[in-house]
Amino acid sequence: SVLKNDIVLGQPASIIPDAAPPSLPPSIHTFVSDATGVPFESVPNLWNLVKEDIWAIHDSDTKLSTSEEELFRMHGWKLGLSKYSFSSLTLYPPSHCCPDCPGTGMLKKAETRQAIVYTQASGAVPVWAVHLYCPDCNTNYHHNFSVQVGMRTYYGDKPTYIQIGEHQFAERKLVGLWVSLMLVAWVSATNCARSYNMALSQQQEHNFAAGRWQFGCVLMPDHIWDAFIILTLLDYNDWKHTCLHVPHTGEQKNRFKDAM
Repeated sequence: SVLKNDIVLGQPASIIPDAAPPSLPPSIHTFVSDATGVPFESVPNLWNLVKEDIWAIHDSDTKLSTSEEELFRMHGWKLGLSKYSFSSLTLYPPSHCCPDCPGTGMLKKAETRQAIVYTQASGAVPVWAVHLYCPDCNTNYHHNFSVQVGMRTYYGDKPTYIQIGEHQFAERKLVGLWVSLMLVAWVSATNCARSYNMALSQQQEHNFAAGRWQFGCVLMPDHIWDAFIILTLLDYNDWKHTCLHVPHTGEQKNRFKDAM
């Protein structure tokens, strides 16, 4: 079920995303065959048997085992059948449809970027961040926010992963830990980053170069500060029942000054 968004993106715009599609995109068809050992020609029959059960699983209920993560590294990263390969986690906007343009159908103009997610249990994990574009209202939908006319509007939810840099995300509960360490134990951003890189990042286990990932997994002090600010502002706006609005252009260090 972790590939549900990738499966939906490969379908016609007229399809209903809440229903299991009749077939898999070619790249995922190949990935399933390679990762499971099921003959390529048997994958469509297998999909017909299990698609309804898979579609009923909520993404948040899915936790990959170490062996399943390894299957993504072995067969997904180097798949080479499309313009991008798979990681075990892909960060999509919360919806495949534009809420302001109900007649548009599913958004099909997508941009995919390599990124890193810093997690508490699995270390630094390579991911794909997918942006979806609505041509009717010129809105670009990201994982945490939408962008229109140079302004970034955060969604009114509590995301599991928070974008803390151009290509960096952090698990919300991990950011909460950093905030607690800084407020209660007076741990500096530098030492938060240093301790994560030493103890939690699992840099030795994750071979980013083998997956042709263009970003390393080193966490920087600036990422800690940005995570602190963004989570605090999101919590404040959630308490006020408002959405956070900040400029999308300009330097990251100046982006949240007015909101603060």
